[in-house]
Amino acid sequence: MVSSVSGYRNLTLPESGPLSTPIGSVVGNPATVVKFRFGEPLIERLLQSEWWVYDLPLYLEQQPGAPLNEPEKMLDLLDRKGADIPRIDPSRKTYSRRNNKFVIRRAAAAAI
Repeated sequence: MVSSVSGYRNLTLPESGPLSTPIGSVVGNPATVVKFRFGEPLIERLLQSEWWVYDLPLYLEQQPGAPLNEPEKMLDLLDRKGADIPRIDPSRKTYSRRNNKFVIRRAAAAAI
């Protein structure tokens, strides 16, 4: 998982070692990590939670009060209710937000 903010005309590849760190801000040429969005304990907890396997937009439609903007509370919720939160359907989807609501579009199955 690579989740970074890159500066203008900057390319950070997954095999870039410590510069491709998750949840970090990377800028410059050569690329340099300038800061992390969260502290190391929270980053480790986010990675251990595997939050990306949950269908959070679908869950947020059902539970609009979920604390998505508070990572520690959201991770506590995943610890308590993770088994009840739907997993991502492996079919291809796109997510967007309109009028403060999530819009989920399912892509048609590709012909083989």
